[in-house]
Amino acid sequence: MQLMQYVSDVITKNQYPNSFPAYLDIPRSFVQYCYDFFTTGESRGMELGVTLSMNGKGELAISDKVIEGNATGINLPYVEDNLFFGDLHCHPANSIGHISGYAAHSPEDVVSMRSQTSKPVFLRFVCSGGKIYLMVYRNGHSAIVEKNVFGIRDAYAQQAHDYFNRRCPITEEEKEEAFSKMSNSAQLNAYTVYMRSKTPGFGNEMERLSIAGGKEIARACNLGFFAGDQGYGVSVWFYDYLRIYLQQ
Repeated sequence: MQLMQYVSDVITKNQYPNSFPAYLDIPRSFVQYCYDFFTTGESRGMELGVTLSMNGKGELAISDKVIEGNATGINLPYVEDNLFFGDLHCHPANSIGHISGYAAHSPEDVVSMRSQTSKPVFLRFVCSGGKIYLMVYRNGHSAIVEKNVFGIRDAYAQQAHDYFNRRCPITEEEKEEAFSKMSNSAQLNAYTVYMRSKTPGFGNEMERLSIAGGKEIARACNLGFFAGDQGYGVSVWFYDYLRIYLQQ
């Protein structure tokens, strides 16, 4: 199903009240925008965001106003009009030490969608590298419970912590010596990024955990979680769209 056909059918006809499509086709122009947007965020080492709406022709419209976050988070606005059906933000990778790790939604990304739940549908896109992820909230079907989401978050955060401790080649003595020479949070953050970047496979593991966690959160909250990779297949170049699939 085409992305904007789904959005229009829900907003104007209240269709698909209790289910999500098996896939959504994302137009090539938006796919290219996502990659360029990620590239900008990566170069600046921060998350960037924009709001998405449906114009009078039923087409996707991307806001000209770019919201700036930080390296690992962003506050995205609520717009009362139901035609503002979603938003997009990028997740940096290499610039935060997640080498070749293109992560999906964080649990915080999902919980903050609660501000949008008065709308019939809300779509939150994340772009990272060549990956496009989507979390869909459907009014009357989805239910975002913070305690449940953060319970899942904590379990996956422990897995990430354990992986880092096992694989980081920098010894505890070296870490303590480096920390003792730091005088501000900027130095600490820079060294944390350095340690992540030196840990073999850490970025790939963070990507894997984000997808596995996204699937579990989607099941717990009755959300639709989609993923696609423009680095695979020929659809985005040959057919002018990228097909992203519902993750089960």
